[in-house]
Amino acid sequence: MESIQGTVKSIIYRNSENGYTVLELTDESGDEITAVGPLALSTVGERVEITGEWTEHKAYGRQFKARESKTLSPANLGALINYLGSGLIRGVGEATARDIVGMFGMDTLNVLENEPERLRSVPGIGKLRAEKIAASFAMQKGMRDIMLSLQEFGITVAQAMKLYNTYGALCLAKLKENPYRLIDDIEGIGFITADKLAIKAGFEADSPFRIKAGLKYTLQWARQEGHTFLPREKLLSVAEQLLRVDALPAEDMLDELIMSGEVLYKLIDNTDAVFLPGMYSAESECARRLMSIAKREGLQLMLGVNAQSANMLNPKYAVGNALDSIGAIFGIIRPLGMSDAEYRKMILNGQSRGRGFAESIERAVLEVEGVNSVIVLNNGLADPSVEPAGEPYSILVEPHSVAISVRSNGSETTLNSVA
Repeated sequence: MESIQGTVKSIIYRNSENGYTVLELTDESGDEITAVGPLALSTVGERVEITGEWTEHKAYGRQFKARESKTLSPANLGALINYLGSGLIRGVGEATARDIVGMFGMDTLNVLENEPERLRSVPGIGKLRAEKIAASFAMQKGMRDIMLSLQEFGITVAQAMKLYNTYGALCLAKLKENPYRLIDDIEGIGFITADKLAIKAGFEADSPFRIKAGLKYTLQWARQEGHTFLPREKLLSVAEQLLRVDALPAEDMLDELIMSGEVLYKLIDNTDAVFLPGMYSAESECARRLMSIAKREGLQLMLGVNAQSANMLNPKYAVGNALDSIGAIFGIIRPLGMSDAEYRKMILNGQSRGRGFAESIERAVLEVEGVNSVIVLNNGLADPSVEPAGEPYSILVEPHSVAISVRSNGSETTLNSVA
């Protein structure tokens, strides 16, 4: 990689959320350069050193793609005047910047930082204005120091910007107190990232904060695998392996999570089930809506099924338009001229390659009252030799997810479906 030094001439674009910046830089030889990248701390008039490599943008031409940067002290009085008069400090324009630099010379930044009361010796600057200038400079310096300190923990500029926007001057204190809180507070930071930050901050492997975050992370992982909950013993077993901690502290922290409501405990078919609150809420709401919708003729009409026969949802019994509707759910379209019998066999063969009728429709998503839900109204088996039980089943899913569990007449069977 290459390093270049220069003075920031203008900020062309800056994303306030992630710090991505496009700026114009005048290098030491007077050439103007376009630099892009994580340059959130760079301001107009500032002298910087940027490390990166040259790239060729198809629309904007040659650019310097920055990987990292650092602020340099102004090289001369002119650069210092440009820096102070750039608008960085409230109440200081070009004329005031000239007056301040004219009074203190190259010691100006030291005065602003450590002896701001001396600003009152500059003509035209009274007590109130001096205090405002000093406060504005301190705020800018404080933000810069925090951002640089955050990057020492391995946090990217984009993440540091999010942290600062969320916590302000308390960034470092929040991070050192409990880095795992970032998982809930900062978008884009998950357990793996927070765990790395915690290690750098000196947290032990058996920290209560870490174990609690790891237990919730395990439930989130299980959700991605298609489970609305995990049995308590399974959750503890997986978390202990993931975190490399003993069983007792993991059990204690899980109990604390349950008591605080951060996870939910429910007894389901003699199984101690542990849910993330959002998952339990989503499943319960789906069940409520499905029970309501299943009573309406509109449901059967939507699927092209005779409202008098729920069994028509089983391709073994469906004919005509109903069979076409079921085929469409599975993504198996009837070829032109194919008979019902041939098409039915085609659908059933497609199902049999999976783990069963219920699981084979895990990607069949219907828009029902604004909630993405998967439903089936038969016994949920693909084997043509098995007769339908005649009782409706509801496959419950998290919105925008896959089939998770099947309930009928108060009983429940959990599927191990995957996305």
